[in-house]
Amino acid sequence: MTVERLRRKTNGLTEYEILQPSHSCVLIDPGDEVRVHATGFISNTMRLFWSTKDPMTNKAMSYLAGQGEVIKGWDKGCMQMREGEIRRIFVPAKEAYGTKGFPVFGIGSNEDLIFDIECLEVVGKRGKFPNIPIKQVGSGNKTILFMHGWPDDEHIWDSQIDLLSPDYKCLYYTLPWFGRTDEARAVAKKEGYSQSGYSFETLTDSIALGVTNCIGEGNQVIVIGHDWGGYTAELIQTRHPQLIERLVVFDVSLKSMPPPSILRSIGELIGVGLIYQWQMILAYALATRAPGAAEWLATSKATTVKNHMLTTCAPEYKHIAESKPTDNTGEIGYVYWEFQKNVLKTAFGFREHTHWEDNSCPTLFLYGARKPFMFHNQDWARNLNNMVGSASIGLPCGHWLQIEQQGRVNQILADYLKNPDVFVSEYKAKKVKSKL
Repeated sequence: MTVERLRRKTNGLTEYEILQPSHSCVLIDPGDEVRVHATGFISNTMRLFWSTKDPMTNKAMSYLAGQGEVIKGWDKGCMQMREGEIRRIFVPAKEAYGTKGFPVFGIGSNEDLIFDIECLEVVGKRGKFPNIPIKQVGSGNKTILFMHGWPDDEHIWDSQIDLLSPDYKCLYYTLPWFGRTDEARAVAKKEGYSQSGYSFETLTDSIALGVTNCIGEGNQVIVIGHDWGGYTAELIQTRHPQLIERLVVFDVSLKSMPPPSILRSIGELIGVGLIYQWQMILAYALATRAPGAAEWLATSKATTVKNHMLTTCAPEYKHIAESKPTDNTGEIGYVYWEFQKNVLKTAFGFREHTHWEDNSCPTLFLYGARKPFMFHNQDWARNLNNMVGSASIGLPCGHWLQIEQQGRVNQILADYLKNPDVFVSEYKAKKVKSKL
């Protein structure tokens, strides 16, 4: 893209183009210490006014991202930039030096700027990633990544992995602190997991790094995610789109939700929070102070919710609920703490709403239609059926589709993965025919 085309594309907003892409899984987020090389130009004349590569100094600069240490447009244009990536950022005057300009550098009033920025390092970030062991089984030309949610672990996918591993390379893992208490604590000790848990961005990037190590740079995976695994799958598609061939999301899609308002966020905290989330946050808070009480609270709440959802939404599966007792650490509640904290920060303007990638990534969304409330926006689900290569299918069950509708889910996955375009076309044709 030429400089002139970049100017026209911006429409008065900060915009960028990637001059040198990178496959790194280490991205710039607010609060990160970043080391970069940068060169600044006056947009209209392309006159160089400053550079870290000046022959007299040739010294990279460091700053804290999102903390106001650089001009607003620079900060915005560098968010989610990868180590090793080079961007050209167009910064309009209102997000640069405005009417005052910056006379020391010869920047006049209301001057638009252009920066070429190379991200050399997000200082220390790679060392903060938890080492989440990625397990692998099966073989084939295509790779599937299975992502679980609360309060489950990798074994929630046993049936689907058994079905698909003869024809696909299947990757799977268990999130830090998830799984049965004794196993979760043993893995946490071995891998050095933090009792404070991890942000969704950190989890996403560490999983992406582990997957890249398994499949090699430049290769892609099909991601199948349930519950928080569905949310994390969508987050990976946003932060690491080069990794994703297509998505299969089970029952939870935060991608479909509008930006939170203050009133809606408080309502959610009171509503959904009273059902179970605040108790999981309490268990998380107690984990280091009273681990026994934390484990009891996390386990009893997880068991109650799972049994209620299974026996109420799908009474015929009551025996499954009774035969699969839940056993959790208190630390498992970190996902709810991170979620609710982000919702409130976004609602009060202290955090930007996640800008999801568009729906160009083919997505199959499966959800339980018998639940008392949905974990997705239903208009979004209906609109998904109008997108090329994507579809939304409701099944007569609750939240745990892969248990409650195991046979049907397995058949859908096998048919869809064999030929996604044919499956989606035939499903949509049947849907139209059923309305006639």
